[in-house]
Order: sequence, then C-alpha cells, then structure tokens
Amino acid sequence: MKIRMQEADELLLVYIYFYEQEGYMLNNGGESYKECYLLFDEDNDWIGISLESENKIKDHIEIHNGFINFADNEWTVLFEQGLQIHNKVKYECITDLHGHFYTGIELILVKSIVPNISHATNLLRMSQI
Repeated sequence: MKIRMQEADELLLVYIYFYEQEGYMLNNGGESYKECYLLFDEDNDWIGISLESENKIKDHIEIHNGFINFADNEWTVLFEQGLQIHNKVKYECITDLHGHFYTGIELILVKSIVPNISHATNLLRMSQI
C-alpha cells in the first residue's frame, strides 16, 4: 500500500494505492460517494480507514507496516500494524475497481479533520499543488 497526498488550500487530497503504478491494472469501475470511516487513535491521530463492501482489497505493493483486514463485511485499512481504533468519523470516499478488487481509494479531506498524519509517513508520497 502507498499513499499520495496533495495539499490544495484547506484541502488534503489523499489516494491510497493497492497496486504499483508500473504494474497497474486498468480500472473498469468504481464507486462515488461511498460511505467510509476515518479511523483515529486515542490521541486523535489519523490511523486509517474502513468501509463496508463485498469487493476485495489485496495489497499488491511491497508490504510495509500497513494492516488490511476483512471481518463482518467491513474492510479495515490501518497505516501501521498494532494501532488501536479509538474513534470513527463517517466520511465519503471514491473508489477505483478492477473487477471486484479495489485498486485504490480517494479521499478529499478538510485539513483540520486530519491534523496529524504521522502514522501514514512510511507509506507517504507528498506533493504540493
């Protein structure tokens, strides 16, 4: 898993990749306005996302410390292993699919919602707009 973030005024554009760009698969579908949850630890640091879906998530990128789990029809994607979820905030995301596999998840966040992204740094590629 890799994460790309771009800052634009008060927004943070986030894309979570599950495929390497060099070995990508063309998307043939996706979901707009998909309900998801931003996950936070006890210090209110952003630690991942979750979403309900029967589609699959498989990490096709060199595995870092990220954690992906499926239970009770819900996917949990944490930026590091061993993190404890303390709070969930309902949000919307945009997904990209190839067949029934997610290739990536896009979020358009107001920066104040995720003031601390330190848990994502080992997966992060940041750029300015």
